[in-house]
Amino acid sequence: MSTIGTERNLRIMTGTVGGQGGGVIATWLVRGLLNSGWQAQSTSLLGMSQRAGSVTAYIEARQGATSLPLVSSYPVPGDLDLVIGQELLEMARILQQGLPGRECAIISNTHRYLATIEKMPAEGGIYSSEAILNAVQQMAPNRHWLFNAQHIVAEAGLSPLSTNAVLLGAAMGALGLDAAPFRQSIEEAKIGVKDNLLAFDLGYSQVQDGTLPTAQFIDPRPQSPWQAMQEERTAKLQRYGGDVTAYGRLMERFTTELRGLDPAIGAEALYRLIDYQDGAYAELYLQRVKVRADAEAG
Repeated sequence: MSTIGTERNLRIMTGTVGGQGGGVIATWLVRGLLNSGWQAQSTSLLGMSQRAGSVTAYIEARQGATSLPLVSSYPVPGDLDLVIGQELLEMARILQQGLPGRECAIISNTHRYLATIEKMPAEGGIYSSEAILNAVQQMAPNRHWLFNAQHIVAEAGLSPLSTNAVLLGAAMGALGLDAAPFRQSIEEAKIGVKDNLLAFDLGYSQVQDGTLPTAQFIDPRPQSPWQAMQEERTAKLQRYGGDVTAYGRLMERFTTELRGLDPAIGAEALYRLIDYQDGAYAELYLQRVKVRADAEAG
């Protein structure tokens, strides 16, 4: 890796889906490299779907150059030095094309956001995480970090939107680049600066000290009773200024007026609707569900 960025361009590719901030992490990367005194250029390819369409960015950079030599708009097989995946399957697509080089580092979030093609089959079409892990272990046996970024930022009490910063920190730590220019790029972007800086430092330091998981997969299915689920969602609303009072009141109505439905559905649905809008919006949902339930019961 010592010649990367000096004798040849540094080559990076990111894989995300729509809505995950793929453009944000690519911007942080390019600005961070520019702040480091590198020349850098990126090309993005956006999927057709705003939410869950494949989004990739390809970046080439040269250290200490006054101008960037002719660069490709897309990588060639066996040439990437770094792969960053915010969604596990999108990272796997990059691997499937044979794009990583022999010394490539692979950084990926294992929390499943799910691509469009995984959501389409009625019987369930989620691609095997184990198969993806096996491919990563073969292609980068000693240079991979697959971890649940959502879990890591939640454990640290940080915003769930700071997962890209954890991935960026881990990636720069893996490449051995100075953290300061990339922290500066996060500050310059002026998006959730406080939590993103803390998340960046978390990823960077854990790669450096060897504590970042290399294969962390957490089962996304609820494992706790709905009461514990409600408590967890209440804590999240408190943390981000949501209407906790409305959530408790509507959950009480859900469990008493809709006894035929699993309370876990209400715990999650009402939380999401209040987080997205407010208590009145969630109450409208509850009213409509009750009308439907009463009609079916009759």
